[in-house]
Amino acid sequence: MRQARKWTLLIAMMALAILVTSCALPGVAPAAAPTKAPDAPATNEPAKLEPITFTMFVAGPGEAPPADNKVMKKITELTGVTIDFEFLVGDMEQKVGIMIASGDYPDLIGAGQARGRFLNAGSFVAVDDLLPNYPNLWTHFGPYMDRLRSISEDGKTYILDIWSREYWLNDGQDDFYQADYNGPAFWIQKDVLAWDNYSKPKTLDQFFDLLERYAKANPTIDGQPVLPFEVHSQDWRSFCLKNAPQHLIGGRNEGDVVVNPDTLEVEIYQNKWYAKDYYKKLNEVFKKGLISPETFTRNYDEYLSVISTGRVLAMFDQQWNFQDGEFVLISEGKINRTYVPLGLSYDGKEYSYNRVRSEGIIGGNGMGISVKCKDVKR
Repeated sequence: MRQARKWTLLIAMMALAILVTSCALPGVAPAAAPTKAPDAPATNEPAKLEPITFTMFVAGPGEAPPADNKVMKKITELTGVTIDFEFLVGDMEQKVGIMIASGDYPDLIGAGQARGRFLNAGSFVAVDDLLPNYPNLWTHFGPYMDRLRSISEDGKTYILDIWSREYWLNDGQDDFYQADYNGPAFWIQKDVLAWDNYSKPKTLDQFFDLLERYAKANPTIDGQPVLPFEVHSQDWRSFCLKNAPQHLIGGRNEGDVVVNPDTLEVEIYQNKWYAKDYYKKLNEVFKKGLISPETFTRNYDEYLSVISTGRVLAMFDQQWNFQDGEFVLISEGKINRTYVPLGLSYDGKEYSYNRVRSEGIIGGNGMGISVKCKDVKR
């Protein structure tokens, strides 16, 4: 299930797109410079548009916003636009394959991991000539047009990213610390820290030592065996297994590589000593019983299910990826079983996992307008 933060961002980006397009003038000429937004035309309040419903397929599990969602209601109120969502159910490859073969596309496609298949099939409308006509969208995407175009073979823009550019409200900077953190970390139950007088492990050894001591003193939770450390590794969510080493040496979340911030040199880290040492440590604690063998065969729903029981003490993950399980704990009043992030390192130095330098839009992570869209400009 792609998580609530992601779909909140999706809805917000849709709100931006729909609101600005509802008052754009189709006849405005494209801007000459790719990074400069055209001046917004001086107009009166835009005429109220006729109601229209756009269909949207999202190539990942999830749930459509409820009918009383405030953002969606405001979009409809201001623009007359309603979005009819369809989230993936079942096998993505099969669903996408049938859609491409039949040519039966919705108006909008959140391509996700299937973006390559949709692009190769010519499923999207290029929006290069349209974006400059909408000042707010052009301000947002204009500086990153080369990146948006880089994912397509013909060098055109088909997918508009729905995240990766974040702003201070006062100055538009893309460089900040996140206060409400939901990114990568070694997440640990509050009750575990409280049990140890709110100790703060700084190294991997200290972290697993605390989990071992707690599990020995508390072998069951609500009558079920405690699970000291979960390692989720299904499909693309295998980052829960693979990404920890880059953080343990003080790196940021760069996916499958480590980037030197000074030289911008890039290295793959899965064959480096710091990855080997991490997997060696996992093997060690696995033999001690701190990792259940079942963790490596659980699918995503099962992973969320065991988290929702409150018996998972810790895991390396990103909070948006496990928050649906945590929401169950919150609804049941088990706040002590919810999680806080720890920024562990090999050397014990404090590295803020919540430091962010957003390089802005990277291209390919978002949604596109399909060739079957009933009203592309709107």
